[in-house]
Amino acid sequence: MSEDESITLYWDNAQRTLSKAQLMCQKSQNMIADLQSTVTAWQKTISKIQFTICCIDNQTIYLAKSILEGMIGKRLLEKEWERNVLDNLSKEMKRLKEEILAKMEILRDTKHVLGDSDETLADFISMGNLNILNEKFRDLDVINTQVINIRSQHDLLLKKVLNQLLKNKIRKLKHECETYFGSEGVKFISEKSYGEIIVLEEELVELLRSLTDHYDKCKLLKSGTLPSAEYAELLRVVANDNDELDKIMGILNDAVDDISRLAEGIYATIQQKEKEKQHMKSSMLKVANELKKYEDYLLVFQGIEELISKFKQTCIQDIAKVQELSSFYDNFLSSYKHLLEEVERRSNVAKQMKRIIERCEEELKALTDEDLKARQMFLLEHGDYLPENIWPGHIDDLEPLYKLSHEIKEI
Repeated sequence: MSEDESITLYWDNAQRTLSKAQLMCQKSQNMIADLQSTVTAWQKTISKIQFTICCIDNQTIYLAKSILEGMIGKRLLEKEWERNVLDNLSKEMKRLKEEILAKMEILRDTKHVLGDSDETLADFISMGNLNILNEKFRDLDVINTQVINIRSQHDLLLKKVLNQLLKNKIRKLKHECETYFGSEGVKFISEKSYGEIIVLEEELVELLRSLTDHYDKCKLLKSGTLPSAEYAELLRVVANDNDELDKIMGILNDAVDDISRLAEGIYATIQQKEKEKQHMKSSMLKVANELKKYEDYLLVFQGIEELISKFKQTCIQDIAKVQELSSFYDNFLSSYKHLLEEVERRSNVAKQMKRIIERCEEELKALTDEDLKARQMFLLEHGDYLPENIWPGHIDDLEPLYKLSHEIKEI
């Protein structure tokens, strides 16, 4: 065989081998790309599952700690009801009730001295709001019974959320997720297998680069453009490489087969994990539905919160009414005492007026007697000489010059 024929043979061989290797590598590359896409999709799926479990866990903790223990247990039942209503408001209503009853008793014991009957000061005031606190105490007992029942439901619900849901089902859910998929994603896929695929992929690249390099050398030889010395050396290298092509293709075949085998193993593992994924989704749905059921139950506590708030406001309003009534009783009793003082003052003034009038009457009587004597003396001395018509009706008139009419009220 001539040298040109040998070069043509080498070139044909290199071209055929490179084309075959490229097809095999492309197939493996597609397989690896599909595998990576599948693994990435699984990583996203597992991340979603882990995120969902984390959300359920956090939402359950929020329900238990912030809402049930904090807002309902401590703020509503303990602070708002037990401390503000049962303790503070109840004590204030009891104190006001005792205070108003004591003042009412004073009014009942205080006789109305300005009248003729057996009336007391209590007969002159309205008692419409006197029993308003008694009604509130009855309402308090009724609502407290409801709150005690709500407290039992609250404690039972909190126990279920903590023990059955958070410490049992959610903990089991997190454990299953870690067992099935690992704490950091798709750990169920062997890192060794995946690493071997990457190494084999790099080996394919090197083999393909080697075959491409051999093809380029054959192409260069075939062009006949090299100097004689370089041409001879390159021909020797190409001849040696041509003898190694079958060996290289054998290695390439083995690498492709290994990649296929490892990929099939990973696909098989993913297929097995599909059931576990569906099981996890089903378990998460059940836990999420149970959590929603407990959250819906919060409407019961919303009702009691509105009842407590409304009762508290009406208590504050009624306390204000009773405080106003208590203040009125104080002012009424004080004003009545001032009234008695006013009666005494007016009585003293009337007595003083009477004494003044009596003194005036005595002085007027003495003056009238003196006037009568003077008139009589005038008539004796001059009456016979004066005709009556000179001062008709007056010359011989002996009636007093004054008329005094007075009336002093009895106080």
